[in-house]
Amino acid sequence: MSLAEATVTTRSNGVLDFIRRQNFSIFQILSALIALTIVLLVAYPAILMIARVFFPGGVPQTTAFREVMSSPWVLQTIMNTVFAVIGGGFFAIVTASVFAWLNERTDARLGIIGDIMPIVPLIVPTVAMAIGWIFLASPGAGFINAALRATVGQMGWDIQISVTSWAGVIFVYALYFVPYVYLIVAAAFRNVDPALEEASRLSGATMLTTLRKVSLPAIKPALIGASLLVVITGLSLYSIPVVIANRAGIDILSVRILRSLTFEYPARTDLAMVLSLFLMVAIATVWIIQRRIMAAGNFATIGGKSARHVTVELGAWKWPARGLMLFYIACTSVLPLLALVVVSLQPFWRPEIDPSTFTLRHYQILIDRPMTRNAMQNSIGLGVVGGLVGIVIAAIMALYVLSAPKAIGRIVDGVTKFPAALSHIVIGVGFLIAFAGAPFYLSGTLILLFIVYIVIYLPEASIVAGASVSQVGRDLLEASSISGATQGYTFRRVVLPLILPGLISGWALLFVLMSSELTASALLASVRTPVVGFVIIDIWEQGSFGNLAALAFSFTVITSTIVLLAMRFSRRSFDRK
Repeated sequence: MSLAEATVTTRSNGVLDFIRRQNFSIFQILSALIALTIVLLVAYPAILMIARVFFPGGVPQTTAFREVMSSPWVLQTIMNTVFAVIGGGFFAIVTASVFAWLNERTDARLGIIGDIMPIVPLIVPTVAMAIGWIFLASPGAGFINAALRATVGQMGWDIQISVTSWAGVIFVYALYFVPYVYLIVAAAFRNVDPALEEASRLSGATMLTTLRKVSLPAIKPALIGASLLVVITGLSLYSIPVVIANRAGIDILSVRILRSLTFEYPARTDLAMVLSLFLMVAIATVWIIQRRIMAAGNFATIGGKSARHVTVELGAWKWPARGLMLFYIACTSVLPLLALVVVSLQPFWRPEIDPSTFTLRHYQILIDRPMTRNAMQNSIGLGVVGGLVGIVIAAIMALYVLSAPKAIGRIVDGVTKFPAALSHIVIGVGFLIAFAGAPFYLSGTLILLFIVYIVIYLPEASIVAGASVSQVGRDLLEASSISGATQGYTFRRVVLPLILPGLISGWALLFVLMSSELTASALLASVRTPVVGFVIIDIWEQGSFGNLAALAFSFTVITSTIVLLAMRFSRRSFDRK
C-alpha cells in the first residue's frame, strides 16, 4: 500500500470513528447529507450568477442596483405584486378553510365530488387555466359576455365581465391558491382530535363559535403553513400575470424578471437578480413570522390516543353549503374546462358556439406531433418520480427539524425553504449557467429538469410535510426513543403512518406542480426533451388557441385521473389509522 493510499484510508477510518463516537444515527447522517446537497445545488449556481453579474473581471459594481432603484416602474411593480398575492391569498385561505371544514367535519360533504373539487384548478396547467378564463371573460369575445349580450343585453342592459382587470387578476390568483391551502388544511382537519370540538358543543357553544374558537385554532400550523405557501407560490407565479395581468396593464415582478432574461438582448441577468432580491426579502420576512408563531406552540397536536370523528349536522344549512361548493366547482373548474373543450373543437376561437362547425382537427394535430406525445410522457414521468422523491426528502427534513435542537432545526428549515427566495426563472438560469456546459453537460436533459424541479418545489414540499409533522406530539417521539427505537425506526413505524395522508396530499401537489411547470421549463427543456410547459409556451407564442385548448384538456384528463386515485388512497390510509 502506498503512502497516499494509507493516508486516505486513515482519514476515512478517522471519519467513521468520529461518527461512531458522536453516536450519529443513519437518519441524522442522511438528513445532514440532504441539507448539504440542497445548499450546494442552490448556492453553486447562485454564486456563479452573482460573480458574473456583480463582479465582472473581479471588480465589484452596483450599476444594476442603482438602475433598478431609480426606475420609475419599480415601486408600482412591487406594490402590484404584493396586492395581487395578498388579495388572492386572503380569499383563497378563507374559501379553502371553509370548504375543508365542510368536507371533513359536516354532513354537507359531497363525497367523491368533494375530493376532487379543490384540486381540479390545480390539475389544469396554470397557463391553460388563465387562458381558459380569457376565453370565458374576455371583454370582447368571452363566452360569458356573449351569453350576457344574448340575454340581458336584449333588455337594454349593458353588463360585461372583464377578467383583464384588478378584480379578475385577484379572482384567478385566488383560484390558483385554493388547492394549495385546501390540501394542507383538509389533512390537518383529519388529524385533529374531534373530542375538542365535541366538548365545545356540549358546553353550549354554537357551531360557528366552535369553528372560530376551537377548530381553526387547532389547525393553526396548517393555516400558517398554507399562508407561507401562498406567498411562495404567488411571488414566483408567471403564467397568470403574463396572460391576464399583462392584458390588464398590471406590471408584476415575475414578468419583469422573465422579460429581462428572454426579451432583452443581451439578457439582463443582473436586473433579474436584483429583482429577485425583493422576493428574497419578502420570503424571509414571512418565514420569520411563521417561525415565531409556530414556536409559541399554541395549537393542538395528535396525541397517542385515537378518536372517531363526529359528523356535524348542519340542518337547514346543509344544502346551501353544498350549493356554495357546487357554485365554486362551476366557477373554477367546470366553466374553464368547458371553455377549453369548446375552443379545442372550434376551427378557431370565436364567441358564438356552433356545434355544426366542431372538429377534432386540433386533437389530431396533437396526436400527429411526436413532440407533444413526448412532452406528455416526460411531464407525467417527472411528476410521478419527482413528487415522490421530493415529498420523502421533505418529510425526513421536517422530522429532523422537529427533533433537532432549535438552532440547528432553524438552519435546516431555512435551507429547505431557501430556493423559494429565488424566482423559478432565476433558478432555471442559474442551473443553465452552472450545469448546462462543462463539466456536467446536462443541457436539454431530463436529469437537469428533474433536479431543478426538486430544488424549485422543495419549499412547497417542506411546508406540506412540516404542517403534518408539526401536529405529531413530542410524547410519541419521546416514548419511541425511551423504548430504544432509532430515529429512522421512529420515522418508519410511528411518524410515517400518522402523517401518510398529508404526505400523499403533498405528493399530489408536487405531481401537478412538476408535471405542469412552466417557467424553468421554458429555459431548460428542448425539442429533444420537451415537457408540457415548454410546448404550451410554444403554442401560446404561435397563437394557436385551438391546439392549446386541446393539449390542456387532454393533459387535464390524464393528471386528474392520477391525482384522484392518490386522494382516494390518502383517505383510505387515514381510515385505516
